[in-house]
Amino acid sequence: MMSRIVRALEQPKWLTQLSLGLTVLTFLLIFLGGLTRAYGAGLACPDWPKCFGQWIPPMNSLVFLEWFHRLAAATVSTIFLVLTGWVLLVPAFRARYGAILGTSVLLIFVQIILGKLTVEKLLKPEWVFLHLGTALAFYGCLLVTTLQMQRHQQPTPDGPMGGRPAIPAGVWTLSLLSVIAVYGQALLGVAVSSHYAALACPDWPLCNGMLFPPMGGAVGLQVIHRFGAYTVAGLVLALMLIARQSADPRIRRGTALAFGLVLAQITLGVVNVFLLIPPFLSGLHLATAVALWTTLITVTLTAQGQRRTQPTLTGIPMVPAQ
Repeated sequence: MMSRIVRALEQPKWLTQLSLGLTVLTFLLIFLGGLTRAYGAGLACPDWPKCFGQWIPPMNSLVFLEWFHRLAAATVSTIFLVLTGWVLLVPAFRARYGAILGTSVLLIFVQIILGKLTVEKLLKPEWVFLHLGTALAFYGCLLVTTLQMQRHQQPTPDGPMGGRPAIPAGVWTLSLLSVIAVYGQALLGVAVSSHYAALACPDWPLCNGMLFPPMGGAVGLQVIHRFGAYTVAGLVLALMLIARQSADPRIRRGTALAFGLVLAQITLGVVNVFLLIPPFLSGLHLATAVALWTTLITVTLTAQGQRRTQPTLTGIPMVPAQ
């Protein structure tokens, strides 16, 4: 009880809430960016930072979508810089969160430049690829910051017999591998989209009637993306099965949610193909990938915290002698 009071005095609750709110806004911004791309509105404003030379241009549906995407990005950037400025002004916060927020500052300025170049380069695939990759990296850093703040605000509850909840051996490693795999799969997805390879295989589970078609051009990109999805599914399934033995309910629930999101993501991918890539479902496909990534990062950090507090021997928690 005393430790909770001390932590609350050290770190105001609103700081954690601000970081959480900003993380949610960034998630929605990535979803909005996916919709902007899917509806073909990426060049609805042909200049940058203004739109047709105006801050508030004449609107149609596509112009509004791109203009609103830029407005949302500016809002997220402003709130983030306020959060970072506050953290850097307080020595205790600066020591705790300064490094990751400093990395986030670098990423957000790179992202702003990439947003400009993506428009100027007429949505060339390499710039779209870098734009989303940087957006996800920024979101990941922000999510980690929020989870660290929540952990400091609310210490991990004690487990059975006064010790910390144990995790089985391999959970942290598998969850980290899954985080990396999902990030790579998301980048493969944007490569498929930006190269217009989403319908290179108009059937499923085969591709043009073949399990292993000639791996060239758009077909090769689509097939690699599909096998990447199967790899992610295998990793997350193995993670969930191992994590079922965990004494920490957050690990069990998190891995089960992650596997559910994998199944939803594969289903969305198949439905997108059969329905010829409807824009909203395409955007939802990206949002589900980011939700999966969010879940796996959360599981990984939870498992990492348990590894630091719970000594283990061959995956078996060491319980104090009675």
